[in-house]
Amino acid sequence: MGAPVGRNNRIKPTVSTLTLRWRSLPGHDMIRHVTIGLAILVGCLVAYRVGVGVTAKAYSKGLSETQAMLAFNHMRQFEDLLHCLEKGAVEPTAERLRHAIVGEKELVAEFLRRTDSDKVNDYISVRYDTPIDELKNFSSTRRGSWQVSPCK
Repeated sequence: MGAPVGRNNRIKPTVSTLTLRWRSLPGHDMIRHVTIGLAILVGCLVAYRVGVGVTAKAYSKGLSETQAMLAFNHMRQFEDLLHCLEKGAVEPTAERLRHAIVGEKELVAEFLRRTDSDKVNDYISVRYDTPIDELKNFSSTRRGSWQVSPCK
């Protein structure tokens, strides 16, 4: 004889029976896979954004440091030129300026040969009478090392 049938004799659901019922629902595996896939996708997106932020910050710092060092070098060069002029040494000052101009032209020419930048080309074209191709093909007559006359 079985258990008496009645209202009070029902099997009460437990956590394990609810889990079994949930797992037996149609589409449960698909929902689980989609949820895991979305979690992985969100994790990848967060990692990507963090990586981009860290890289941009490091690049920005490196660029700022380079600009600061260039500005410092120019400042020292201008101080040296002013010192020569204040002493009345016009020819050594002119020689230093010629070397500075050649050095800067070499850097710009190297950049123009390595990089095709419309922005830089337009910037130079507006501010410089010499055609871009001529500046790009600039070659200094000085080779190796050179000496600058001291200010007297």
